[in-house]
Amino acid sequence: MPSSGGKQMDWLYTLSGFAVGAIVGLTGVGGGSLMTPLLVLAFGVAPMTAVGTDLLFAALTKTGGAWAHARLGNVDWKIVGRLAAGSVPASAVTLLLLHVFVPDHAKLSAYYNMDNGTGNIRGIYLQEDEGARPAFEKWMEPFQSTGMTTLAIRGVGGTDHVSFDEVGLPGFQFIQDPIEYETRTHHTNMDVYERLQETDLKQMAVIVASFAYMTANADELLPRKPLPKH
Repeated sequence: MPSSGGKQMDWLYTLSGFAVGAIVGLTGVGGGSLMTPLLVLAFGVAPMTAVGTDLLFAALTKTGGAWAHARLGNVDWKIVGRLAAGSVPASAVTLLLLHVFVPDHAKLSAYYNMDNGTGNIRGIYLQEDEGARPAFEKWMEPFQSTGMTTLAIRGVGGTDHVSFDEVGLPGFQFIQDPIEYETRTHHTNMDVYERLQETDLKQMAVIVASFAYMTANADELLPRKPLPKH
């Protein structure tokens, strides 16, 4: 028997759809700019699933709206044809370019993020990917004397590796000395050249380059966590 929590969540989806539909109807704003972020941020749906779900939902609702407007004579078919003459080939060319130039997701091993200012690297967050621990422990050994000694199992959010992690590509954030990051330089006009620590930057550059090199030359891809089931 479904739990009361599950029933409540079902009603929240329906209420959200009603709210988005009302906003679109009143303002004409594209529903995708509302629905996809809502699914990701409010309901915790994986980004790729949210995009696919929203596209299908929009296709169904827009088909009904287009049919109604066509019946009322509100469609200029000449303009539709001209728009399609440009958009359809552009979509096809874009897909072709993505297929040719964008690396295959299955061949990418990891994404590394260094995003917390000038501080010395002290370790790396495993992002709850325990399978990466043996490789990272080995790769960290040469840098323990520089202070890189911590492997934290927990995940960390709010930065650029998260979008990779959420679609099944291992994404990792380095642990750094905070220096003035939170107190002075984070997203402020004080984040200037004079705040950089040369010794820290050299250590960081060597470690990041080494991790990228070791990852690229490993016999196997880094283990991947199961994708969220949404």
